[in-house]
Amino acid sequence: DTPTPPMLTLFKFMSLTREELFRLYADSRFYLALSHTEGFGLPPVEAMAVGTPVVYVDAHAFSEYLYGIKVPAHRVRDDWFDYDVNDVVEAVKYALSLQRDEYEDLSVKTLQYARRRFDPGTINRELLSIYRKVSS
Repeated sequence: DTPTPPMLTLFKFMSLTREELFRLYADSRFYLALSHTEGFGLPPVEAMAVGTPVVYVDAHAFSEYLYGIKVPAHRVRDDWFDYDVNDVVEAVKYALSLQRDEYEDLSVKTLQYARRRFDPGTINRELLSIYRKVSS
């Protein structure tokens, strides 16, 4: 038997409503984040907020705030990272090979991490602490 390839759906950038976007995140098995240079990318955080695990480049800001399956990366210059496409393929194969209980565990941990790390109260306390240090 030949395995059925995973479904891939592409959308025109900015063509979805917020509701459609979050439904897409929630209905997706994984979110793939492969930026070579990134500041704070909100889409992977939005995916994590609904429990969708992220396969991401372990570099730049992603390595500081994402949770999921890492793709190794190396610095090319100060503002640019690169990765091997074969590493991406292996990470995606690994992601797709997870058993149901392993996937559910990763999904729950992803959601818990997002809620803990990006809780508005926590962010406000951290910003207030920084403000107090800077202003004193």
